[in-house]
Amino acid sequence: SGEKRFLVKRIKNTFEKGGFKVFSAERGRAQREGYSIEALREIKKDGILNRIFFPFGLAKRRQGFDNVESLFNISWWLQDLHDSSDLVIGGKLEQNSNLIISDSHAIWFEKEHGDVLMHSIGGPRLIYQLMCRYLPLGGRTPLDIKGSYSVREVSQMEMGPSVMLVEGCGSGKIDGFLPINSLANAYLHAGVNAYISPTTLSAFYGALEPRPDFHGGVGLGIMGYLNASRNAKKGIYPPVYFTQFIFEELCLELFEQNVTIGRALRNAKNAFLPAQLNITFRWTPPLSIPSGLPQELREDIQERMETTAEKDMRFPVEKYCTVYQINLLGDPAFNPYEPCNEGK
Repeated sequence: SGEKRFLVKRIKNTFEKGGFKVFSAERGRAQREGYSIEALREIKKDGILNRIFFPFGLAKRRQGFDNVESLFNISWWLQDLHDSSDLVIGGKLEQNSNLIISDSHAIWFEKEHGDVLMHSIGGPRLIYQLMCRYLPLGGRTPLDIKGSYSVREVSQMEMGPSVMLVEGCGSGKIDGFLPINSLANAYLHAGVNAYISPTTLSAFYGALEPRPDFHGGVGLGIMGYLNASRNAKKGIYPPVYFTQFIFEELCLELFEQNVTIGRALRNAKNAFLPAQLNITFRWTPPLSIPSGLPQELREDIQERMETTAEKDMRFPVEKYCTVYQINLLGDPAFNPYEPCNEGK
């Protein structure tokens, strides 16, 4: 829907209120690390199919791609012509920052920013990308693995004293598997003081705000996107919901009240339901229903999908669950450094 671009701008604006020097990276640029030009050349030469189909130039461009603004940045193009791995700065940003928000696909052992941008390339360009994006054929390449934040790689990072706010499905889960397989534990092992993240499948991207006066459409839409772009130039951004609402309130508590991270999270959670219980959404359905489920259950899911996608609803259960799925792992008594509070 285009809302992520404005979410990033809103987060940067919030951090600046705390006096922070703010850096951001999106998509391929937000990966932990990239492929050197030598590595991409080796992939290109590895076998007859790679020589024919592997899009060397496309892979080089995508791994350092941030957002549409990159296409109008001369320095980005110049760097991309040389070795675009230097454009991939996500890992460096995390290790050199003391307050971090990460928003991406995730699971309890890994989070990923390269995602479909990377794993949908590798074969005949148009056909292969359509297959990877829309057909569940398992044909995706592993090109996104190198830049992912897996337990193995994160445990070797040097994070230093920092706070991480991680939005991703199950990225804060710590039960039901060995502790050494937990992304949250890996970050704590790497030096993070407090890691705040959902322990279950997050609700944030399950909902879209109804688009007014557009026959039931959802999200920003073209006119909404243009309007949001104009407002962003004035410092006005689309509102935040679910996990991102809690993250923003937490940061403002830290900046304005100079409290511990545990108290800031508690107050942010307490503010969530009173502020957002009556906001209505339309729930976006899952891409597919597993065929192995009993027929009765599949029919029930299908009916619920159709109902929630057609009506504006408050979804109080999902909002209530959001309060309880966001947990703090680490030190709740840690009072992180904020420039606006002069480190006090």
